[in-house]
Amino acid sequence: MSGIKNHIVFLLLSLLCSNALLSQYNVGVKASLLIDNDTEYIDIKAEALNIQDITFSGRYVLTTIVGNITEQPSNYSKNTQKGSVILSANESKIVSKTKISINENQKAIALLLIYNEENKLIGKDRWVINDPDEISPIKIDKIDLVKEREGVSIRGIVTDKTRTKPGKDYFKEFYGLYLYNEIQTEEVVTVEEQLAQGRNTRIQVKVGNTVIATFLSRPSYDYMKKIAKGTITNIKKHLLRLENQKTELQGL
Repeated sequence: MSGIKNHIVFLLLSLLCSNALLSQYNVGVKASLLIDNDTEYIDIKAEALNIQDITFSGRYVLTTIVGNITEQPSNYSKNTQKGSVILSANESKIVSKTKISINENQKAIALLLIYNEENKLIGKDRWVINDPDEISPIKIDKIDLVKEREGVSIRGIVTDKTRTKPGKDYFKEFYGLYLYNEIQTEEVVTVEEQLAQGRNTRIQVKVGNTVIATFLSRPSYDYMKKIAKGTITNIKKHLLRLENQKTELQGL
């Protein structure tokens, strides 16, 4: 039993790293855990984003742990998925998926690690729910919560309603930039493609009920990439404007 406890303690110490350590990673290749707990199961997607202008080749390790880990060290379940990953310049890819189920009295940890060809850890992301350090367990609400490190951040759901290849190209570029810029909002971000005149389509991007961008799609990846960058800039300006308005109201 002592051997099992020592193993769990070592594992928890490895997972419970500080923000300072996390800041050393995700520079060239970013690891992201996408969490969806809108059903009875929690869906976990592991995403790797190559921020560099060169091809990346390496491997990933996705680990999930569920159970009363601290109170009952021997009563837990652990799942590990491993594999290789190759990313073109500025490409993002879902490298692994898994599902877990927990109750309000259980703790769950997910950890995504990305290594380069030299076996050096370069990307890391961690998610925890129902941390035993809290006075009472956290109720699992039916919203898209992303709990990272020692704090909690709420990342609005990004929905893909594009239909055509140019639309999908736009969403891929937009979503990669969305993650790279670490945009956080409680509002749902919607990318919707609609029919326009003739055989053209129109793409509209909304944050909540606010329209951020509307434009006609083109079968040019460079064009869609340029529009995606502009949309991200406008979203950041919109959220900053809302934050300033909130600050002004609090000062009244």
